[in-house]
Amino acid sequence: MENISLPLSKSILNRCLMLSAISKTPIYYLPPEENLPNDVLVMKRLLFENTSSVFDVEDAGTVFRFLSAYLAITPGEHRLLGTPRLNSRPIAPLVDALNNLGAKIMYCGKQGEAPLQIIGKKISGGEITLNASASSQFVSALMLIAPLFTAGLKIKLSDVTSFPYLEITRKCLDFFGVESSIQGNVVQVEYTPEFKLKTNELRTLETDWSSAAFWYALCAVTGKAFRFKNLSGKSIQGDFVCVELFKSLGVETTIDENEIQIKAITTEHNQLEFDLGACPDIAPALIVACALKNKSAKFYGLHTLVNKESNRVEVLQTELKKININFLQEDLFWTLIPNTEVVFHPSALPVCHLLTYNDHRIAMAFASIKALNNKIVIENQECVKKSYPLFWNDFFRIFG
Repeated sequence: MENISLPLSKSILNRCLMLSAISKTPIYYLPPEENLPNDVLVMKRLLFENTSSVFDVEDAGTVFRFLSAYLAITPGEHRLLGTPRLNSRPIAPLVDALNNLGAKIMYCGKQGEAPLQIIGKKISGGEITLNASASSQFVSALMLIAPLFTAGLKIKLSDVTSFPYLEITRKCLDFFGVESSIQGNVVQVEYTPEFKLKTNELRTLETDWSSAAFWYALCAVTGKAFRFKNLSGKSIQGDFVCVELFKSLGVETTIDENEIQIKAITTEHNQLEFDLGACPDIAPALIVACALKNKSAKFYGLHTLVNKESNRVEVLQTELKKININFLQEDLFWTLIPNTEVVFHPSALPVCHLLTYNDHRIAMAFASIKALNNKIVIENQECVKKSYPLFWNDFFRIFG
């Protein structure tokens, strides 16, 4: 059984960094920078080290959305931007919500896209309705600054995707002593003018379940067993659901107090259906694993994947075609069509160059393909530093 060192959850870290900046709490909980995902390094730099009025988030979508809210309550005039791909990603629902609450945010170019010009000011808060079908981060961004709203914040959600991430935000607010609640489609955060990180919270940070999904895929595809230290079986992360999702691909999970072990077992599931609306980050790993297991599968809830670091559904369709896998859209779902004439093994996979489109989750999903045939080339492998900088260290240690 191979030991795997997962990165810390950047979802938790970035929320806590935001709350630390607002509450002026020391960030003692961060490990050495060489072990941190690049998204967390970008957040840390812009919140605590940037002396310019320009905030360049690079390709960090979470940082972009969270800083849109943070800068709206930070005195001064700020310019917020990122890479061309980042600038084109959805932001209008959050900008509209902030402006409706009293913020002053303007588009520097195309309507609905970055760069943004933000004039920071006090916001009193209140009640709004928000459509967060494009990203739950719109809601989380508002929740994280809401403790300073004198009228508190009440959000009525007309639609939301990736709902479990709101629970992560609520739990992080709790770490800092801020009362909040999520009941049905209503989110509330109480005015808490002076808050700080509770003693002993974040002494042991959770490692990342989104990153574990790629090892679940490798277990399903190669049959190798893996062990993860400091991965919680009582996680606040929604991607803990990969325990159930990969069970249908023959991955058995054993949960101990401070350790997770996974191994491959025989399974008879051949006709599969997955709704990934609540956990879209798992989609690339799961889709590739199903393809390599030669499963017929339907996938729902992939609509947010078009606006990630790449258009992930389009990328998967294009790149899987290189190994003779058809991934097709049909109405509201996507279908993997198995090649019944091929049982996957190294000699059956065409040697090809797989493109990552500078997308970390695409690169790590394709690792399952390379594990079956090491002659396959994954271009721009280093893009994984965004969330999992040491991924390839463990991969090549195990798979050569």
